[in-house]
Amino acid sequence: HNKPLHISVKCKDFLIAKVLVDNGSSLNGLPKGAFDNLMVGEAQMRPSNMIVRAFDGSRREVMGVVVLPIQVGPTIFNVEFQVMDIAPAYSLLLGRPWIHQAGAVPSTLHQKVKFVVDNKLVVVQAEEDMIISKPLTIPYVDAAEEALETAFQALEIAHVEKNPNKNPAALILFKNGYRSGQGLGKSAQKECSRS
Repeated sequence: HNKPLHISVKCKDFLIAKVLVDNGSSLNGLPKGAFDNLMVGEAQMRPSNMIVRAFDGSRREVMGVVVLPIQVGPTIFNVEFQVMDIAPAYSLLLGRPWIHQAGAVPSTLHQKVKFVVDNKLVVVQAEEDMIISKPLTIPYVDAAEEALETAFQALEIAHVEKNPNKNPAALILFKNGYRSGQGLGKSAQKECSRS
């Protein structure tokens, strides 16, 4: 079979289903809809200059970066997520940054993820489809059923611009049309007007 590895996690008082564990993604992704459902608050989101590329080559800007306490099995990890306005088939994406942080070994074949905490092996099984017949005592967040923007199944960092506000010379270059990696000279950039 070729099922993706989906697990359930907790974030604060929320149970989050359809969390994709994907070692093909170079970032941890948080769709804007899930961010809104978690009621984290815009104040906790830091700005980001990152641009993300999906496996089909399409690009999206990252709205911001947020660090959330995510409980995987019995362990809580402070995970940095890139918040994007996308509608994927997952609620959260735990990519290589989390996998490496946890020292985790995900297996789509065995439908589980393993990691060691305090010299004890933790095994988290993939979630099975559940039928909920009574109300849960904690809020439940799930990926939207109609959201099938599969281009954002696996994500990688396409470009990060350094913040030019910290360097006055860089600020002048950026105001005059310079872009990172473009180079300097007549053929590579607009001429700066002298005042």
